[in-house]
Amino acid sequence: MNVHRWRKLEGTDCDAYEMISKIQILQKRLIAKTEEVVSKDLVINTQEQTINNLREVMKRQPGLAEAEMISHYQGLIKGKTRKLKAQAAELNMYQAQSNEYKYEIERLGGDLKEMKREYYEIKRREQLIKDQRAKEEADRGGQN
Repeated sequence: MNVHRWRKLEGTDCDAYEMISKIQILQKRLIAKTEEVVSKDLVINTQEQTINNLREVMKRQPGLAEAEMISHYQGLIKGKTRKLKAQAAELNMYQAQSNEYKYEIERLGGDLKEMKREYYEIKRREQLIKDQRAKEEADRGGQN
């Protein structure tokens, strides 16, 4: 059956120096691969962190519905701003008109005072003339 099971293998054992040098070479390769793995892990971790940060930013960004609402509200704000500016312009116009009317009222009030003064002056003169005529007639009537 299996007669040659315990036969000797051909080849010889390496001496101790060769074994130590092979172990050192393998250890250096292992250290190099470990450093490579660590650097790649670091790159992976930074990329994962970047991806997580971008996900957080994307979560805070408005979606399509929110963007439509924002644009709608911006349109409303523009409309209200236009109306407000128009009303402010109207207010300024009415204030200017009011100031003109106040000036006109003051001017007309001054004209009225001047006219009253002239009227009363004319009436006083007429009254003096009437009084003088009445006095003259009374003097003439008393002489006759």
